[in-house]
Amino acid sequence: MITTFFTDIKDFRRPQGQKYELRNILLLSVIAILCNAKSYRDISRFIKGKFTEIKRELSLSWKKASAYTTIRNIIKGIDAEELEAAFRGFMQSQTRYGFNDEVIHIAVDGISDHIDFFF
Repeated sequence: MITTFFTDIKDFRRPQGQKYELRNILLLSVIAILCNAKSYRDISRFIKGKFTEIKRELSLSWKKASAYTTIRNIIKGIDAEELEAAFRGFMQSQTRYGFNDEVIHIAVDGISDHIDFFF
């Protein structure tokens, strides 16, 4: 899961300020953005709206969903290069190879210069 790669990102917060785990806030932010969240408030609304399910599925001990200001402060404090490296590592782990070590891929936007296989 992508949270494995998020654990490599250094948490800049003091231990007392780590009520919400960095990897879970990042995961939920990514999911919210994929579900059309366009702001920190949207991310917070997404988490609040699905809080019961999120808490159950991720086995979280959170008492309540994080406020948008908490999400904003966490995301703004992360080193962008570390976050990019985590995403690249995750995507590399998802890459599949075909014959002659060619990368198998699918164009998700409908456009590609080179499509070898469909699966």
